[in-house]
Amino acid sequence: MRAGFIRELAAQQGVPVPPIACFTATAKSDCIAEVLGYFKNETGQDLRLFEGGVERQNLQFEVRLVPAPAKTSTIAELLQERFSNRFGRSDCFSVHA
Repeated sequence: MRAGFIRELAAQQGVPVPPIACFTATAKSDCIAEVLGYFKNETGQDLRLFEGGVERQNLQFEVRLVPAPAKTSTIAELLQERFSNRFGRSDCFSVHA
């Protein structure tokens, strides 16, 4: 939602600009600075920054070299092996060098 819209809506309703929350798990410091500056300029509010660091105990990855024809079946086998009775998310990337 655009900050300008938030400000306009608050003015129309005669209420203060509501608190704003932004969440990210991957933003780099320059991106964080840009977001903080944007909301300061657009709403006059200073956002409070809560930094959790980069460690994620529930996030793991591994790199496997798998022939192209076997990729889909390998992914399916890994998901079945590790998450057969649980919910989870899988992100699969290919890098072409």
